[in-house]
Amino acid sequence: MMGLSFEQINDIKEEIDTMYSLMYQLENQVQIVRQIINKKKDYLINNCNHNKQIDYNSCSEHTEYKCTICGMYL
Repeated sequence: MMGLSFEQINDIKEEIDTMYSLMYQLENQVQIVRQIINKKKDYLINNCNHNKQIDYNSCSEHTEYKCTICGMYL
């Protein structure tokens, strides 16, 4: 069994570093998109003329309501 050359090891380490960098960038993008989604949900909750209806599919101990217009849980 032959070992890896110094060049091969360095190439693999650089690939790993590049992948970590990409992963951190993507995680930041996901966080930004999540914030945008939450702001849009808040906007719907605050500005829709809700038609409140009991959500019978909910498994919660408390009664949950869902708007039939915007689809948000209230």
